[in-house]
Amino acid sequence: MLPTFPAHLHWIFALFGYSQELYLQSSPTPTKLWNQRNNPLPPFQFPSGEDQMANKHTIILMQTSHSKATRTFMDYDSTGRAMDGLCGLYERKLKELNPAVRNITYDVADLHNFMDGLTDLSALVYEPSIQAYLPYDREWIKQRAFHHLKKLAR
Repeated sequence: MLPTFPAHLHWIFALFGYSQELYLQSSPTPTKLWNQRNNPLPPFQFPSGEDQMANKHTIILMQTSHSKATRTFMDYDSTGRAMDGLCGLYERKLKELNPAVRNITYDVADLHNFMDGLTDLSALVYEPSIQAYLPYDREWIKQRAFHHLKKLAR
């Protein structure tokens, strides 16, 4: 089953009928993209490792406050670069809040708190085997960021 994806965004992917049909939700009418009976997909396993996602186009969707005007996206050519982008965003925020501090350090818990403080945070990762973007939630992004930073620390 696909991870949940915020329903309030304009374009979302949703599975209906437990893998029977795939729709692109574009208000007000959903467009059918795929049907199990007419066009079966090859067996697919959700990627779990950073290496499997290294070169997959990734779009980070975020909303910084309750105002819809703060909705934005960040576009990256890989999941690793997307995690670097999120860390960079957090580091810029830290520098903005602490302009007199020359060297700022933080740990993963601080980064996770920053992510939790965002009104909305999601990712779309391109999966070439089905030629579509798979949605991932905040918890997945936090796990990816942790694994990415751990990999950089080695």
